[in-house]
Amino acid sequence: MEQLLRVALLDSDTDVRTGRRMLISSLPNVEIVLDSTGEENDLLSVANGLVDVLVIDQRLASGPGVDFYALLRSEMGIEQAPGCLITAAFDQPALTLSAFEIGVDHVVSIENGPEALLEAIEQVRAGESGVSLDTLHALITAQAIKHKLDLDLVNLIEQLPEKLASNLRRLRSVWIKASPNQL
Repeated sequence: MEQLLRVALLDSDTDVRTGRRMLISSLPNVEIVLDSTGEENDLLSVANGLVDVLVIDQRLASGPGVDFYALLRSEMGIEQAPGCLITAAFDQPALTLSAFEIGVDHVVSIENGPEALLEAIEQVRAGESGVSLDTLHALITAQAIKHKLDLDLVNLIEQLPEKLASNLRRLRSVWIKASPNQL
C-alpha cells in the first residue's frame, strides 16, 4: 500500500487554490494538509506540520514563492524541508533558475496543463528532480546572453549624451560653414 502524501498548497488566489485542491485531491493517497495564501505565519505551519510536498505559486501574499521556500529551508534546514514545486503562469527561465538554485525540485508552468502539475507532484513524491544538466545549461546560457544584452543596452544609453553632444558640434560646424555670416 502506497504511503499517504501530505501536500501543502500555497497560492494568493483563492480560486486557483480551490481548483488545484480539487485536481491534487484526485491523486490516490493524497491529503491536502494546508491550504493558504502564503502568509509569513505559514512558514511556522509548514515547519511544524507534516508536509511531504509543498506546492507554491510564484506569487504569495508574503511575496515571491521562491523567497518563501528559501526562508523555510533556512529555518528548517535543507534536509528537513519538504520537497517543493513552484507554479508559474508561463515559462520564466529566470524564475526557474533561481528556484533551482535554492533547492526547489520542480517549476511547473500552468500553460503546460494540469497533467504537468500532477506529474511534478508524483516526481517530488518519488524524490526526482525536475532539472537535468541540459536544462540547467540552457537556463544559464540564456541568462548569460540576456545579461550581456542588458549590459550592452546600458552602455549604449551611457554613451548617448556624448554622441548627442558630438553630433550637435558637427551640426553647428556644418551650419557655420554653410552660412558663416548668419551665425
